[in-house]
Amino acid sequence: MDCLTSVYRRWKWRNIDYNSPIDPHVCDQLVREHLPSFSELKALDMLLATECLKYYSDRHPMEELMKDTVTWVFLFCFPAPHKSLIPSFPARKIELQGSLVEVLESERLVLLGENARLGFRALAAEEELVVAAAELGYMRRRAAEMAQLVVKLREDHRVCMMGRKVEALQAQVYGLELRNHE
Repeated sequence: MDCLTSVYRRWKWRNIDYNSPIDPHVCDQLVREHLPSFSELKALDMLLATECLKYYSDRHPMEELMKDTVTWVFLFCFPAPHKSLIPSFPARKIELQGSLVEVLESERLVLLGENARLGFRALAAEEELVVAAAELGYMRRRAAEMAQLVVKLREDHRVCMMGRKVEALQAQVYGLELRNHE
């Protein structure tokens, strides 16, 4: 990692001296500096490759070179001046999970509100159902009473019609009796 940060530092200030020793204490400074854009990576590729091979050829095994290179590339692509020199993938994952938790929490609150609203509507519907059932019972009783009144009216009408017929028959009988007496 020291080699890579030193290479970047020297490249940024354009004072590349291939014979100068590499400064191993520039990690903190790299984090504070503005990192180059992606287009500047192409210009840095050759310098990075040669310096890294020079530095790591005698001092570190290849696994260490790969680990440091990957770490430096992550830092190069995802700069985080206030964080340590580790790849930002776990932090990004945690950030995304936090965002997901926030979204789920807001969705939960919306659903709780909707549930409460539907609960109030269900209670109102139950109350309306009780009122409608009471009104239905009242209407049934009134309908039964009216049916009884209609039956009584019909009976009264029949009685009235029969009374008229009886009166008419009595009038005929009286008329016939008068004829018989004459």
